[in-house]
Amino acid sequence: MKRNRLFLNVTAAALLATGIFAAANLLSYNLNFRADLTRGGIYSVNPATRKLVSALPAPVVITLYVSRELPGEVAAINDYLRNILRDYEAIGSGRIKVRIVETGNDDSVAKEAVARGVVPVVFDIFAKEKYEQRNGFFGLTIQYKDKTECIPFISNADNLEYDITSRINALVNGIAKRIGFITAGGAKSLESLDPEFVSLLRTQFELTEVGLEPGSKELPDALILLSPSRKFSAAQLYALDRYVSGGGSLFCALDRLDVNLRGFVAVPVEPTGIEDLLAHYGLEVSSALVMDRQSQPMEVARKNNGAVLRNIVQYYPLVSAGSLDRLFPPVAALDFLFLPFVSPVSVTAKDGISTIIARSSPNSWSRPLAAGVASGTRDTPGAFAELNIGPFTDFIKGVPARPDGPYALAVCLQRIFPPYFSAPPKGVVPAPPAPPGQGRIIVVGTSRFVVSDFRMPDSNYIFFMNCAEWLALDPSLIAIRSKATDFAPLDELSASGKAMVKYANILLPPLLAVLAGLAVWRFNLRRRAGNVRKFGSGRK
Repeated sequence: MKRNRLFLNVTAAALLATGIFAAANLLSYNLNFRADLTRGGIYSVNPATRKLVSALPAPVVITLYVSRELPGEVAAINDYLRNILRDYEAIGSGRIKVRIVETGNDDSVAKEAVARGVVPVVFDIFAKEKYEQRNGFFGLTIQYKDKTECIPFISNADNLEYDITSRINALVNGIAKRIGFITAGGAKSLESLDPEFVSLLRTQFELTEVGLEPGSKELPDALILLSPSRKFSAAQLYALDRYVSGGGSLFCALDRLDVNLRGFVAVPVEPTGIEDLLAHYGLEVSSALVMDRQSQPMEVARKNNGAVLRNIVQYYPLVSAGSLDRLFPPVAALDFLFLPFVSPVSVTAKDGISTIIARSSPNSWSRPLAAGVASGTRDTPGAFAELNIGPFTDFIKGVPARPDGPYALAVCLQRIFPPYFSAPPKGVVPAPPAPPGQGRIIVVGTSRFVVSDFRMPDSNYIFFMNCAEWLALDPSLIAIRSKATDFAPLDELSASGKAMVKYANILLPPLLAVLAGLAVWRFNLRRRAGNVRKFGSGRK
């Protein structure tokens, strides 16, 4: 009888729990709630998106064109995208309408997608133990009034929210920030950047190239200077000085050393005049090279008795800067910056707001030029100081037991910059004096973090775009783009720290198991003793 009653109670409880669970699922079907425990909330809509969407003056229609059958990696992006679009609908309160159009055998739907800018792609499908290729769609359009923006194909989920929100912002506000790349002094132009990255830049900014010639038109919202290698003319420096001292914004990435990766040597770059201009403003870039134990390894191939050997070496000039100022908006949500062949940067200005954006680790040191050659200059033709940076060089030789790091590798200075020129240079037509205004300069001790022959980590490109947006006085979308980062290096441990972690991993689990067994044993003894006191031993 008791067993039957117990069985009925358990069955009733199980049915009741199942009913409650089913009812909760039905009631929550139309609710959009998600607990996001990730650092930075990468699966939650950013407050900047909420602010923009809640203030839309007219409805926005987002149409997703997607094939029914997708490869596994694309299907995962599809699930994430649909969750994001549901969030947009929820926070839009009727201002955002989402349409999901599945493209199958209906040619009219495929023609509609192509007409609106979504491109068909060839998917590799593995199904029913066979491999086949099929044409499919996975892109979206955003329509606001009579204007439309399009993402032709969604290849990854890294910056989906930023891509959508920035396009909505562009449709609603219709004003693109103007970013100018300085080409004077042999500086790197847009062609030196990764073409895919340039295409992304063009979706967010109006890009121009600026020669700083006399009589130039109105300069853009922010200027970018990447690795100048030749001397600027006085007229060009005068134009740049007027822009900065008048409250302009400048991003400057200088290479004080010319690095040759074929011969693995570094030589000083000829002075360009920018060094003196920055020094007058209160910023200096050393011609030394920073080495850091917290660095990236590299694979090196070399011949040995006719055989090609490949070795992985820890290459100290490839600095992974994980010490970032999280209060500075462009790096607030980034984990690290990869800064190859970087030089120290310092702020000498007595006033203004200075920020050290990125530092090397405490286990870092600098390698200066050879003695007897002035920093960053040529004594005589062919008399360069050469710095050996071969991957098998003993970089640690001569380094003190306690390195003198960290070094500032990227800095920002905000102040009213005093004019470098008290009068126009000879031959330059005097211009009306520019009213002083607070300017902003960001200086990085290398341009190779974004100008490189090989792909850099995504965090580098995000940092560059964030800086451009912040300098152009439009920081509202920075936090959205910064949500997706790909790699966070661990801090470098000392030899004793590594030994502690190693032996803790070996000894701690069995020790915890023994302690847990002892605890259970002691608990059972106490329970038995309590039963004996309460009921007796049970022996006659």
